[in-house]
Amino acid sequence: MTIVAIQCPSCPTVSNVGVGAVLLDGTVGGADDEAAATITWICAGCSRLVQRPIGWQCFLRLVSVGAALVDAEDDDGDVSPRNPESAVEGPVWTPDDLLDLHTLLMNPDWFAELEATNAPADHGRSPADG
Repeated sequence: MTIVAIQCPSCPTVSNVGVGAVLLDGTVGGADDEAAATITWICAGCSRLVQRPIGWQCFLRLVSVGAALVDAEDDDGDVSPRNPESAVEGPVWTPDDLLDLHTLLMNPDWFAELEATNAPADHGRSPADG
């Protein structure tokens, strides 16, 4: 796990924090701003939830090692993560869906079968096929 050393803006403590324990808000600055984002963590010295602006170079390094990104609040006031692991909109899978997937993956030609299931109405023919 990657550890980040961050100095608290409220006290003189330098906390050694794992990247899984920090949040990055990249909606703070523009492309030319010196402060690209804010980093949020709990200080080991004063036990406060603190924020500190960070520059682009630091922001990109933290993102590349897996620090969590959050969006600004949306209209509902919710904060949603931007990581690829985040759930996407759509129906929730049922146990039957998982069993169907497992059965499909047991077939050595599962990918071709999946492509055939999702082929367009013209059965996958390109315009060049005539």
